[in-house]
Amino acid sequence: MKRIVFTRENDTLEKYAQIKGVSVTDMSDFGVICLELDRYTILPDEFANHFLMFIEQYQSSCAMLSVLHVDEVDRGKGIGRNLVKSFNQVTKDIDFKFVVARKHIKQREGFNLKDFYKRQGFESIFETEDEWVMVNKEKAPEVNEFFS
Repeated sequence: MKRIVFTRENDTLEKYAQIKGVSVTDMSDFGVICLELDRYTILPDEFANHFLMFIEQYQSSCAMLSVLHVDEVDRGKGIGRNLVKSFNQVTKDIDFKFVVARKHIKQREGFNLKDFYKRQGFESIFETEDEWVMVNKEKAPEVNEFFS
């Protein structure tokens, strides 16, 4: 599992933005993804099981961004965009990059989380009332075919 953390200048303790991305390279990371899905999502069991089957089948080619957080006072400064760029850089050799975005997390007024991830190159492959599962756009057709 890879973690990318930004801290304020001269501030060694307090994080103001972080991203936790899980890169699957072996079965131990697969177990971490199972835990991350269970801890951070409320996806229907049927979809979650199918999603895990996909990750198990393509395990060396998958990464999942499970948490992206920017403190409220620091939002709107491009930090989230830089975190996603960092995630994409760290996982540049990975084919399938997944994001689970939660609709119920408080956002800055006028901010559209789904549009944010679309601008970062992700496309929704599954939606519930509470969250989206997204994948890097160029791989969306392949993933959608697996899920159909």
